[in-house]
Amino acid sequence: EEERRRRQEEEDRRAKQREEELKARREEEDCEAKRQEEELKARREEEDRRAKQQAEELKAKKEEEEEERKTKQQAEEEQKRREEENSAEAARASPAPRSLANMFSDSPSD
Repeated sequence: EEERRRRQEEEDRRAKQREEELKARREEEDCEAKRQEEELKARREEEDRRAKQQAEELKAKKEEEEEERKTKQQAEEEQKRREEENSAEAARASPAPRSLANMFSDSPSD
């Protein structure tokens, strides 16, 4: 009777120990799964942040290039306008060119 009781107590103790070990292992696995999940979430958030930053940088670059293109176009148009104005001004300021016939007739006769 005493031997049977001792064996039963030993079996109960081992069963309880296995149960506690199993419980501890499950908790450890749960913690690891949660850690990996949080790590994955953080990685995705960082990737999203980088992608958003790249998109903003690309948009800013395109806007800057468009602004430069417009500025260059305006400068070219202004240059062309000035050249046309200068050409018209020069034409008004210079006397009308004389024909070759007029030049010879104005020269004193020999």
